[in-house]
Amino acid sequence: MSYEIKDVDESYCDLVTDDIQFKKKVIDTLSIFEEGYQYNPLFRAGVWNGKKEFYSITQEKNIRFPKGLVDYIIKDLKKSEYPYTYERQTEPYVLDMKDFEDFVETLNIPFKPYDYQIKASYDMITLRRLTLRSATSCLDPETKVKTKLSKEDLEFLRKNYQSDLEV
Repeated sequence: MSYEIKDVDESYCDLVTDDIQFKKKVIDTLSIFEEGYQYNPLFRAGVWNGKKEFYSITQEKNIRFPKGLVDYIIKDLKKSEYPYTYERQTEPYVLDMKDFEDFVETLNIPFKPYDYQIKASYDMITLRRLTLRSATSCLDPETKVKTKLSKEDLEFLRKNYQSDLEV
């Protein structure tokens, strides 16, 4: 049995396999019960299972899911000891975590970043992704964040996102 994860684009991945049992496990992994689902009339009528699904089934019968959840699928594959391949569109940037932590120290940030904030920043740089989970302790939406971006990155952000970028 083969298990293949393919990047579809910058947002989604496909899981390609013929193993129905593993697909069921992945579908369960990518589904969560919504808060208060047991009180929803659709659930009470037996029309809805009460779950929010973070996947879709493609015409080729593959499971398409957000790229940010790929680690959960890989974790399931490793736990089941299934050999798999992951076909990435972009290669990860090689950076030692100790070097990154030393760099963060040189920034002289007025507060000590939490471990999860450092890990999220490290993942963003090494995996070349901009979507982070719980990576800030900032309470004020007007707070300005200083960062150094290459001209290409800055141009990409201006072109693709409406934001208040200052140079």
